Amino acid sequence: MKTLISFLVISMTLSACQKKQFFASGPEIDIAKKVDALYHSRDWEGLRAMYADTAKIVVNEWSMTGMPVNDFIESLKASVSDYTSTRQGNSYYEAVIDDNGEVFTHSWQEWIGQHKSGNEINVLVNITLHIKNEKVVWSGFVYDTHKLVMAGELTDSTLMK
Repeated sequence: MKTLISFLVISMTLSACQKKQFFASGPEIDIAKKVDALYHSRDWEGLRAMYADTAKIVVNEWSMTGMPVNDFIESLKASVSDYTSTRQGNSYYEAVIDDNGEVFTHSWQEWIGQHKSGNEINVLVNITLHIKNEKVVWSGFVYDTHKLVMAGELTDSTLMK
C-alpha cells in the first residue's frame, strides 16, 4: 500500500511539472486572429508589421523556405483584387509548443469571398504561423483552389505559387 501511495504521489508530482504543450487561447492565438483580421480588412501595412523582416511564407507546398513577406503581401493584394470583400466564416485556432520549445499556431477556417460578379465563394483554409517575439517568422497556407479555378476566378497572375 505504501508503495502504491508513493507511486501515485510521484506520478502526480511529475505530471504537474510537465509543461503544457497545447493551448486553445493565449497571446500567439491572439496574434493569429489579428493577422486574419488585418487581411480581411485589407490593412496591408498593418499585416506587414505582424511579420518579421526575414519571415518566409509558403502556399500550398511543403517547404520551410518560401517567399519573402513583401512578395507575399503583393500576392495577397492581387489575389483579392476581384473581390469586393472577404470574411472569415467558421474557424478554430490552437497553439502548440514543439519539442524544441517553438510555438506554432494552427487555424482552420472558412474563407468567404464576395466576387465582383456577385458570386460568393467559400473555401476551407488551414494556416500555420510560427511566432517568435510576437512576430510571424514563418507561415504556411493550405487551401483547395479547385472552387476558384473551376469558377474561373483565378488566373496565372492571381494564383499564389
